[in-house]
Amino acid sequence: MKLPYATVLSWTVLACLVSSPMALALTVDITDRESSRDFYNEVYLASDAAIGWTGNAATCDEGTTAQAFKDDVKLRVNYYRKMAGLGEVTFTTTYNNRCQKAALIRSRYTGGESPHDPQSDWACYTVEGSNGCHESNLSQGSYGWDAVDGQMRDAGAGNYPCGHRRYILFPNNRVSGSGSIPPQGATAAMALQAWDDHAWEAALPHREAYTAWPPPGYTPYPVVFGRWSFGYDGGNFSASTVTMTENGSPIAATLETYETITPADNTLVWRPKNVSDSYVWPNPGADDVYTVAISNVVIFTLESGYTTQNFFYTVIVFDPAVSGATVPGTPTSVRASDGTYTNTVRVEWAASEDADYYQIWRNLSDSLTGATCVKERHNSTLYWDNPPLPLTVFWYFVRAGNSEGFSSYSASDYGWAGMETPDAPQDVRASDGVHTDAVRVTWTKVDGATLYRLYRSRSNHQASAATLINRGADFDSYRDETVVPGTTYWYWVRAENAAGWGAYSGSDSGFATTNPPVPEPPEKVYASDGRFNSAIFVQWDVSDLAHGYEVWRNTVDSTASATKIHDATSAASVMDYAVLPGRFYWYWVRATNDVGVSDWSIHDVGFANVAGPSAPLVWASQGAALDRIRVIWLPTARTRGYEVWRNDSDTLIGATQLTNLPASRIFHDDWNVLPGQTNYYFVRATNLLAKGDFSDGAEGYTYWAPLAPTNVVATDGDYADRVVISWNAAPGAYSVWRSSNDNMSAATRIYYDSVSGCPDVTVTPGRYYYYQVSVASGGITSGLSAVDSGYAENSQPPPAPVPIASQGEYSAVFITWPHLPEVDPVESYDICRSEYDTMAGAVTLAVRFAQNNHFDWTTASDRGYYYSVRARDADGTGPWSAGAYGYVAGMVDAKPDIMGMAWNDSLGLMGLDLTNLIAGATNYVETSPQLGAGAVWTTYSRIMASQTGLRWYDLGDLSSRTGLFYRIRIEPKQ
Repeated sequence: MKLPYATVLSWTVLACLVSSPMALALTVDITDRESSRDFYNEVYLASDAAIGWTGNAATCDEGTTAQAFKDDVKLRVNYYRKMAGLGEVTFTTTYNNRCQKAALIRSRYTGGESPHDPQSDWACYTVEGSNGCHESNLSQGSYGWDAVDGQMRDAGAGNYPCGHRRYILFPNNRVSGSGSIPPQGATAAMALQAWDDHAWEAALPHREAYTAWPPPGYTPYPVVFGRWSFGYDGGNFSASTVTMTENGSPIAATLETYETITPADNTLVWRPKNVSDSYVWPNPGADDVYTVAISNVVIFTLESGYTTQNFFYTVIVFDPAVSGATVPGTPTSVRASDGTYTNTVRVEWAASEDADYYQIWRNLSDSLTGATCVKERHNSTLYWDNPPLPLTVFWYFVRAGNSEGFSSYSASDYGWAGMETPDAPQDVRASDGVHTDAVRVTWTKVDGATLYRLYRSRSNHQASAATLINRGADFDSYRDETVVPGTTYWYWVRAENAAGWGAYSGSDSGFATTNPPVPEPPEKVYASDGRFNSAIFVQWDVSDLAHGYEVWRNTVDSTASATKIHDATSAASVMDYAVLPGRFYWYWVRATNDVGVSDWSIHDVGFANVAGPSAPLVWASQGAALDRIRVIWLPTARTRGYEVWRNDSDTLIGATQLTNLPASRIFHDDWNVLPGQTNYYFVRATNLLAKGDFSDGAEGYTYWAPLAPTNVVATDGDYADRVVISWNAAPGAYSVWRSSNDNMSAATRIYYDSVSGCPDVTVTPGRYYYYQVSVASGGITSGLSAVDSGYAENSQPPPAPVPIASQGEYSAVFITWPHLPEVDPVESYDICRSEYDTMAGAVTLAVRFAQNNHFDWTTASDRGYYYSVRARDADGTGPWSAGAYGYVAGMVDAKPDIMGMAWNDSLGLMGLDLTNLIAGATNYVETSPQLGAGAVWTTYSRIMASQTGLRWYDLGDLSSRTGLFYRIRIEPKQ
C-alpha cells in the first residue's frame, strides 16, 4: 500500500487559480428528503448539452451527436436507475453507433407497422440500424434526455405494460447506448439500447429485492407519472392486487393488463386514483405520503419452489424547489452585447451572494411572460448565448439558484447576435447542349440564404455579367429560356441573407443545342420483388434529353421476344398489373425523344407476391426444465413475423396467443408453467399481405418434481448444545440444509436420511441458524421448503462483526457490516477509526443503535483509514473487529502543482496553468507578502476541482496585489 501523506497539503507557488465545475456524484439516499432533492436539482436538471448533430436525414446520413450530449442522455438514464436503487450503465461506441442508425430509421418511418422490425424497403434502412431497432427502446417526436423521460412515462394505449420503463430499470444492464435525430428534415427520434449480453444472467443485487417506480422514499413530483410499476425478477403477478392510501386515506389503484416482456423483469402496472396514462403529476405543495401494498405475488426459486409473498412500501412525493433555507440574492448589472459577435450574444452580470449557479432566460420582448430558459444551470457570471435568429433583438433575464431555491429575476438588458453574409454557392453547373431551347443552371444551396441572384455573360468575365433573375431560398436551379441556340453563355450565382449579398460563385458555361442527339438509356432499372400481391412496380433513372420512355417485359432474359407494355410515358415509373403472382419477369426501359429511341437499358427481374407464408414446423421441449417450456420452429419464406399460441389440449379451439415475434426470432420460452405441466403450442407466420396457416400442435411439458416438505420447525433455545429440526413426513429421502444467515444460496447439507427429524449438534450456542428441507423420490428432488431459524441457548457477549469500508466509491467512507446472527439482539455497535492497522491511537466515531452502517464525512482526501466495529447486547460488549481499510473518492498520489503562468493581453489578467487538483476537495488559493517561517497566509479564493488540469485567472486589482506570493492549500470535503 502506498503511504498517505499530510492531511492539509500546502505548496508555495507564484500562481493564479480558476474555478472548475464539480463532478456530478451519482449517489443518493432517497430516504432523506434533502438528498433526493439535491440529486434532482444537481443531476436530473444537469442534462443541457447541445446535440451537435452532423447528419442529414434527407440523404440518410445518420451522423453523430456531441459527446457532451451523449453524456447527458446517459446521465438522465442513470438518474432514474440510481433513484430506483440500481447500478449505473455506461455507453459504448458500438451501441451508440447502432442506436444512431436505428434512430434515423425511426425518424423517417411514419407507417403503422412495428418500428422494432424495419423492412429493407423503408427509408434509410441498414442492417445495423435494423438490429438496433430490434433491441432498443424507440421514441418518435422527441430525442435525447426528453425521450428518456417519455419512455419512463410510457403514456399511450399501447404502452400499458410500461415496457420502455422496464428496460431503463432492468437490473441486469451494465452497458447501453443511445442515438438521437433532431427535428431537422425529419421527425425527431431516439433509440436507447434496451438490454446487453448480461440480460439472461442472474439478476444483479440492488437496493430492494424489487424495482418500483416511483421508488420507496422521497421522489420529486416532476418524475412521478400516471402509471406506477412494481417489477420482480421471475415474479408472477397474474393474481396480484394493489391497495393504496394517500396521506392516510384509501385511494383507488386501477390495474393495467398484466403482460410479460422478455428478458425484462415481470412487472405489475397500475394507475393511482384512476388517473390517465398521460397524467402530469401536480405540485403537491406540502409533501404527499402514499402507501402501496401489493398482495399475492408468486415467486419461484429453485431453493424454495413457489411461494406467495406480499410487499409494502411508502412513496413521499415532494416539490424539489421547496426548502426552508435562504435563497441567493438577485443578480445585478446584466449586460448583453449588441451585434458585437457573429451568431452569438455575450451576457454577463454581477455575482449574487450565496449563489451556486445561475439560470439565463431570453425573450423577444421585455417581459418574463413567454420567456425561455436557455441555460438551466450555469456556474459563472458570463454566458455565451446562441439565439435562434441573428440581427434580432432579444431581452435577457438572470436569476441565481442554490440548493434552497431561486432568487428573483434580474432587471433585463437587450442584445442581439451579429451575422455574416452567406458563403458563395458551390457546384454551379450549366447544361451543355442538353436542350434545344434553354440552358439549365443548377447550384448547391447555401445554409441561411434567403435569396439567390443569377448573373449571365457571353464571356467569362464577372465584371461584364448582367443580372438574369432572382430566385427564392427553396430553389437550386433555373431554366434560362432567353438563350440563342448555339451561343455559349457563362453563369454566376450569389446568395443573400439579412446581412447582405455574399461572394460570387465560380462560373460555368453552357449552351442550347441546334442538333440534339438520341437520348441515352436509363442507367438503373428497378422491379419490385414481392412487395405487392398482384402487381410489379417498375422504376428507372431519368435520362437527359428524353421526352418519354418505353417499358418492355419478358418471362425470360431476352429482348428479342420482349413485349412493350408502356409506350411514350413521361413518368419515371409504372405499375404492371398484367402479371401472375410468384412468376419472375424481366424488364427493360428505352428513352425516346423527337430524334429517336435509345438503346436497351440494363434489365431487372421482379415478381408479385403470393398469399401468406406457409405453416412452420414446430417442436416443444419435453421435460427439459422444471420452470419453462421452449418452443422452436423452422423459419419460413416471405415472413415478417410469427405468432405463438398455447392450449392445454391439441386443438386450436380455446387456444390463447402468447406473443408476437419478429422474423429474426425462431424460438420462445414459456415461463408461465408449473412443474409437470403439459401444453400444446401452435405457430403461424405472417407478412404484410396475410397470415399463414397454423402449424400442427407441438406437445411440450416440464418435468415433475415432488412437493417440498411442509411445517419445518427448528427449536429456539430448547437445548444448550443443539438445534432439533422437524417437519411433516412425506415418501422419500430427506436432505436438511443449513446456513449461518438468511441467504440460503450458500447453505450446506448437514443431514440425509429417510427419518423425519434431525438433531444439529454442530452449532455454536447463542447464534441463529437457518434451515430448509428437501425430499427426493423417484430420482427427482423437490424444491426447498420454507426457511425456519433456530438456536441453542447462550450467555456470552456477541462476537466481532466483519466490517467492509468503501474504497473511492463515495465522497465519504461508507462502512457497513452484516447484522450478527445472535439470539440476543444487538443493542448497539461502536465504530472507531485509526490511521494504522492497530487500535493504538484509534478514535471513536459513532455509536449506532441496531443500524449496521455508517458514513464517515470527517476524512482527509489524501489518505486511507482503518475502521473497527464491536457489538453490545444484554450479555456484554464483544471484541473489536479487524480493521477494514477505506478511503474517499479522489484520493490522490500526485501533488497539485503549477505548470506555468502567462499574462493575457486581451483580458488584462494573469493566468496560471494548474495540475493534479483533487476532485471532491476544496482547493484554496492563499496569498502572503513574503516567504519563510514568518509568512502570514491569507485565504484569497477557492475552487472545487473536478479535473486534473485547468487555467485560472486572477480577477483582483493587480495594481494593489504586486509583490505577493501564492500557494495552494487543499482540504478534504467536510
